[in-house]
Amino acid sequence: METSSDIRHIVEGPVATITLDRPAKHNAMTYAMRSDLRSLFRTYDSDPQIRVIVLTASGPSFCAGRDIREQVETNRAAADGLDDDITQFGLPPTRKVVVTAARGNALGLGAYLFLAGDIRIAGSSVRFSFPEVPTGVLGPYWLESTEHLSRATAFRLAVLGETVGAADLSAFGIVTEVVADDEVAAATDRWIQRVLALPPQHVQASKELLDHNRFQMTPDNRARETAVRKRLDALDDTQEAAAAFVEKRPATFTGR
Repeated sequence: METSSDIRHIVEGPVATITLDRPAKHNAMTYAMRSDLRSLFRTYDSDPQIRVIVLTASGPSFCAGRDIREQVETNRAAADGLDDDITQFGLPPTRKVVVTAARGNALGLGAYLFLAGDIRIAGSSVRFSFPEVPTGVLGPYWLESTEHLSRATAFRLAVLGETVGAADLSAFGIVTEVVADDEVAAATDRWIQRVLALPPQHVQASKELLDHNRFQMTPDNRARETAVRKRLDALDDTQEAAAAFVEKRPATFTGR
């Protein structure tokens, strides 16, 4: 499929590689990029020849999150465009094995996308955080259950928006492998070959059951989350958080 945004994609045999390609903006995601990314995942999920989807990025960063400047200028909600079948990672569910490979910033939406990987390769330069609450967006409330983190660690990441590095991700058990930045591509290929050496239907069936046993963005969960997001989106503090980020100033919150 053709994309209208800063996303490149290529299929080589059973492997589809999607590359975020907005390096000058650290691959901050526009609404158009988010739409194209969702469409690509749906396309590759329906292709019986594809066994692995790789999500990576060009430039020094994986993804610096949503484009908050665009959000402010268009006055659109952060979650605008999400459908009922979207997972907590901002992507459609897929039966394919997903490999995420990151260097540099994996912030906000970038952190969500990185955790969408069944296999997660982190370069040593990775800076990982969910600055959602500090920028006026609902935090990843599901993080404790999906990643089997302690409440204390999940609170640091999901609510406080604390930034951690590759060593912390390894200690938390939420990364498959940490390698030097210049070894990310080779490590990604090594893990892909391990997947491709396995019987395809057994891999798919096992992944589907693993997915079934973790937090699911069911219609009921989506409805509850949407109701909370709508309430938060209407607050003055939500607009203030985004404006303060764009204007590079401290925010002043009133609780309204």
